[in-house]
Amino acid sequence: MKAYLEISGDTEDIPPSVYAFCETDRLMFDCGEGIQRSIVSKEGISLAKIDAIYISSLSWECIGGLLGFILTYSEQQGNSQSTPLKIYGPKGIKWLLKSSLEFQKRFHTEIIEMNPVKPHTFQHNSFKVTAIPISKEIKSEQDHQKLLKLAEGKPYEKTIIDPKLQFLSIDNHHHHHHHHHHHHAKSTLSKAKKTEFQQQQIADNKELEQSIDMNAVVCYIGSTYDIKGKFHPDKANNLGIPFGYLYGLLSKGKSVKNKRGEIVKPEQVMDENQPGLKFAIIRCPSIEYIDSFLANNEFKSYSLGSEQTITFMIHLAPNIVLSDSKYKQFMDQFGDQCKHVIINSQACEYYSQFPISDLHNAKLSSLLPSLFDHHLKVGSNKISTERPLQLESCKNITYPKQMTRLNLAPLDKMGTIDEVPLIGDVNSDQEEVDLNESFINTDEGQVIKNELVRKCMEIESTPNKKMYPQVLFTGTGSALPSVLRNVSGIYMAVDNQHNGLLLDCGEGTYGQLYRYFGSQKIQDVMLGIQMIWISHLHADHHLGLVRILQKRKFYEERADINLPPPIILGPPGLISWLNDLTRIVPLKYHGLAFDSASGILHDTCKKLSIKSLINVPVIHCSHAYGVVLELYDGTKITYSGDTRPCKFLAEIGRDSDLLIHEATFEDSYQQDAISKRHSTISEALHIAREMRAKYTILTHFSQRYPSFPLFEKNSADQYGVSFDLLNIAPYQYPLVSQILIPCQMFFNKESTHKEIEKAKTVKLYNFPKKKTPSIFIDKDNEFESNTNDDEPLLVDNNSNNNNSSSSNSSTKKVLLNKQLPKRFLIKKTK
Repeated sequence: MKAYLEISGDTEDIPPSVYAFCETDRLMFDCGEGIQRSIVSKEGISLAKIDAIYISSLSWECIGGLLGFILTYSEQQGNSQSTPLKIYGPKGIKWLLKSSLEFQKRFHTEIIEMNPVKPHTFQHNSFKVTAIPISKEIKSEQDHQKLLKLAEGKPYEKTIIDPKLQFLSIDNHHHHHHHHHHHHAKSTLSKAKKTEFQQQQIADNKELEQSIDMNAVVCYIGSTYDIKGKFHPDKANNLGIPFGYLYGLLSKGKSVKNKRGEIVKPEQVMDENQPGLKFAIIRCPSIEYIDSFLANNEFKSYSLGSEQTITFMIHLAPNIVLSDSKYKQFMDQFGDQCKHVIINSQACEYYSQFPISDLHNAKLSSLLPSLFDHHLKVGSNKISTERPLQLESCKNITYPKQMTRLNLAPLDKMGTIDEVPLIGDVNSDQEEVDLNESFINTDEGQVIKNELVRKCMEIESTPNKKMYPQVLFTGTGSALPSVLRNVSGIYMAVDNQHNGLLLDCGEGTYGQLYRYFGSQKIQDVMLGIQMIWISHLHADHHLGLVRILQKRKFYEERADINLPPPIILGPPGLISWLNDLTRIVPLKYHGLAFDSASGILHDTCKKLSIKSLINVPVIHCSHAYGVVLELYDGTKITYSGDTRPCKFLAEIGRDSDLLIHEATFEDSYQQDAISKRHSTISEALHIAREMRAKYTILTHFSQRYPSFPLFEKNSADQYGVSFDLLNIAPYQYPLVSQILIPCQMFFNKESTHKEIEKAKTVKLYNFPKKKTPSIFIDKDNEFESNTNDDEPLLVDNNSNNNNSSSSNSSTKKVLLNKQLPKRFLIKKTK
C-alpha cells in the first residue's frame, strides 16, 4: 500500500493545503483560493478523484477556493457524479454554499458540520480522521471539561445539496431522512406553497446565520489503518502449504491445514501488522487559542509515553504563535519522534506554484521582453524568510518548499520526507535559455527574432511615448483555470502613481498580480486599486474579489493608513452576495449595482482619470455587461466581458483605441459558441471591424486549447492574442499583431489541434432591444439618449449642481429620473 501527504508552503500564489493520498482515498485539508489551478499543475493529483475536503476554519484562506473547486469538480465529473463530494468543517460551510447558489447551481455535495465542542472520528476506506474542535474561550482543562458536559446535540450535522433539489437535511445520528420543502426545480407550486416555501427559506437562512461561529477552528488527527505484515511464501512452502488459494487465506488472517493435516497460523508465515501512521493538521490562528490546545485531552492521549504517537504534525500558524513559549510547550509534549512541519508565509521560502506557466512566459519574454517582463524569473524566485528563533534549535522541524511529501506507507518509506518537484520545474536560467535555442537557432527563427527586435526598438525609440493606461492580463482562460491560463482578470494602471482598477477578478487574480509585480511593488499596486468592475455573475469572473479586498486591507494596516474603500461595480446579485459574505469574512468595499447612481462613483472615476464609463448590456447571461472606458487623455478602451457578437457594443465602443474581446472558441466550434453564448475568433474580429477599433486583443480562450488556439492571420486586422501576464501600454499597441507568428511557431508542438478550418460565414446576433447601457460621465459634458423613443431625452449632469438655475437643466433632471433609467446615458455626437 502506498500512502502519503503532500503539502506546499504558504505562498502568495495560493494559501496552504494538505493532500492525503491512499490507493482508495483522496482527501484534501483546507481549500484556499487558487487550489484548483494548483492541483492541475501537479503530477499525480486528479481533482475529480478527491473524495472529501476537511476545512479547519471559516477564514478565507481555508474556504476561498471551495466554490471554484466544486465548480471544477462538477465539470470534470460531468454526468457521472453519482456520489456527492463530502465537505467537513465548522458550522458556516452550509451557509456559504447556500448563499452562493445564485451563481453556482452545480453543487452536489454532502456537508458535515462539526459540533463546536465534541470531537468525532470519521471513517474512510483507508484513513480515519478525528475532528477536534478548538475554542479560544477555553483557558484550562476545567473549562474544556465543563464545555464537554454542557455540549448539546450530535457530534455533527449532515446536509446534502443536490442540484435537482433544494436543501435536503439528513439526521445521520438516527439514520433516517427528513425533507425540508424539497422540490424538483421544474415543479409547479401554488402561490400559497411558494409563499410558504419562501418564508421557510428565510427562516432557514436566519437559523443558518445564527449558527455561524466565526472563531470556530477544527484540527484533525488522521491515521492510516494498520499495515498488513509481509507474507513470506518460502515459510509457507517449508510448512507444507502448496502454492494457491491457501496463500490467500493465510494472507487474510485465516489459519489453514497443510498436506499433513497440521494447522498453520498466519503469524507463522507473515510479519506482524504495523500500526498505521498518525498525522495531525493543527491550525492555530492566534495566541488566544494556545491554551485550548494545552487543555485538550484528545491531544494529551498522543503525548510522549502514550501508546499512540503522532509521526507528522503540520502546523498552520503564524510566527507570533510559533514564537510563544506555551505553543513550544504544546509541541514538546509529543516527543522527538514527532516531526513538525511548519507552514506560514513568513517562515517558508517562496517558490512559484506554476513553473510551466513561468516557462511559457519565459519563451514569450525572450522575443517580446517589453510585453512579457514579469518580476518572478524562472529559477530565481526564492524569497528570504523569517523563522521563529525559538524553533531554530529543534532538530525535528521541517519547512516545506514547493511540494513536500510525508510518507505514511509502505513500510520501507514510513516516516520519511521527500521533496517532490512540480511539473516543468526549472532551476536555472540556463535551462530556460536552452528551451528556446531549438527555435531561435533556425533560419526562420532568426529572421523572426531579428524582425521583432527591429520593430521593438523602433517602437521603444518613439519620442513622447504614451505610457498609460497600461493593461495587464491576469487571466485569459474561460470557465476553469488551467496550467497555462488563469480565469478572467485584467488590471489597468492609469498612471505612474499606481492608481488602477480591475476589469473582472477571477479566482487567483491576487496571486497573478503578486507574480508579476513581486514583493517590492505589490503593496503600492494593491493600495492603488480603487475600483473593481465585474462583468457578470459567473464564478470565473468574480471569485478572486474577496482575496483582493482582504489583501488591500492587509496592506493598509501594514502601511498604517486608512484609504476609502474600493468601489465594486457589478450585477445586483454580486453586491448581495458580497454583503452576505461579510457575515463570515470582514471586507471593506463600497458595492454599487450597475443600475445605481452614486457621487462616490463619480469621484472615483475622476481619480482614475476616467471621463466616461459606459456599462453595455451584452448577450450572455442575465445582467451581463461589457464596458467602454474613455479617459481624459482621449484613450478609449472597450472590454466585451462574455458575449455573443453584439452590435450594441460595437456601436457604443466605436473608434476604440483598444478592444479587448472574448474569443472563447475557434471558428470550427461555432455551434458551441452559440449554445454557450460566447464568440468565435472570426466573430470577435468582425465586431472589431464594426467598431472600427484601432487595435484588438482577443482573450477568454477555451481551456481545451493547451496554450494557443490556431489562427488564420489576416494582415488587414490589427489584432493579437492575450496570454497571462501580458502587459501593454498604448505606445506598444502596434506590437499586438506581432505576437501571433512567433507564438504559433513556439507552441506548435504543444498544440493538439487539427488543421485550421476556413472561417465560416457567421450570423451576428442583434442586441436585446429592452436593455439599456449604464454609464458614468464627467459632469462637464452634455449627452443625449440613444433609445428608440420618438423624442430623444437630453441629460445634463450639471443639473446636480446646486448653483444651476437653468429651467432647462431642471427639466433634464426630471427626464433623467422619471423617463430614462439612471444607468442610461450616451455621449452626444456632434
